[in-house]
Amino acid sequence: LRAVVSAPVGAPLRGEGVTKNLDTVEEISGWAFGLRIHGTLPSRFRSSLVPGPEDPVNSRHDVTVTYHTIDTLPEGDEFWVAEPQEPITRGRFALLRLDGDLALSVKAEGTGIFRLGPDQIAIEWLPPEAPVAHYFFCYALPLWLETKGSPMLHASAVMIGGRVVAFLGQSGVGKSTLCAELMRSGCEFVADDGLALSANEGGQLRCFLGPPQLRLWPSTLETRLEIAAAELRRVHDTLDKRQLPIRPSPSAASAGLELAAIYVLDRRPGPGGTVEITPSSPQQSLLRLIEHSVAGGPASAIGLGPKRLDRLAKVVERVPVRRLGFPSDIDSTRRIRDAIMNDIADTNPGT
Repeated sequence: LRAVVSAPVGAPLRGEGVTKNLDTVEEISGWAFGLRIHGTLPSRFRSSLVPGPEDPVNSRHDVTVTYHTIDTLPEGDEFWVAEPQEPITRGRFALLRLDGDLALSVKAEGTGIFRLGPDQIAIEWLPPEAPVAHYFFCYALPLWLETKGSPMLHASAVMIGGRVVAFLGQSGVGKSTLCAELMRSGCEFVADDGLALSANEGGQLRCFLGPPQLRLWPSTLETRLEIAAAELRRVHDTLDKRQLPIRPSPSAASAGLELAAIYVLDRRPGPGGTVEITPSSPQQSLLRLIEHSVAGGPASAIGLGPKRLDRLAKVVERVPVRRLGFPSDIDSTRRIRDAIMNDIADTNPGT
């Protein structure tokens, strides 16, 4: 994405951090979703964190993560098991209680446990540890955030004209691809596949910089972005999707960003056609947020359902949720960007 190598919030890198030794465990500190995360961790964690200030103003949380390998998984009573969703999550997750702690088990491969405490997350993992960072940032940390009152949407987001817009949609609809193409046209990276939301003391809604990477299929990288997929690390050992690293701005790592609008993507096959933005009713909008939540199931299983529903309803009150219909061809990117800029021109997020 050559056009945005100096973007203030995030710019893409090419070929960096691909061959890092996954067996190395080292002291790591950085930011994700507005959280300062630190601990002695496998080196793959480093690529998912943004360097940032050690003593930020108005920090939300400081999370200590401990990691060690184990010989056998601890046993506990499971009270929730994930429903099958996508290939890498099918039948893998369960919630259980271990010595009074809430724990998230990655169970299909028998790979490990995340114990979720008030200010720390303890990782107990069977070797090899390669998938642990993926599971931590995609599943364990979003659930921990839910316990702190910060819902996580299965959304990607960019900054357009200084304002953040988020994209919801089923896997495969093109959230990451649209973000990549908008970045190529001058927009700035905010998050991919997970957007953490939180209201400040004044009730204003904020979102936060996610792990600095876009997750894209090789066909998208090579045919639409002209980037060699073979140079990039896989998202997960069982998927051919790749991580495109982004160069983030340390100043944005801990800051909350105003969310101007949320768009539910409706991609139409084939080239040509119009870009259409249409409003959704409050009821439809709330259903879409519930549908496209990262940790809604386990959060409800531990009794957070009513409070979570109330928080999402407040999101709908403060931020417009609209349907974005657009054609699949790359030539429509500029029209999509212009349509969004016109749509958010008169909106006042967080009020």
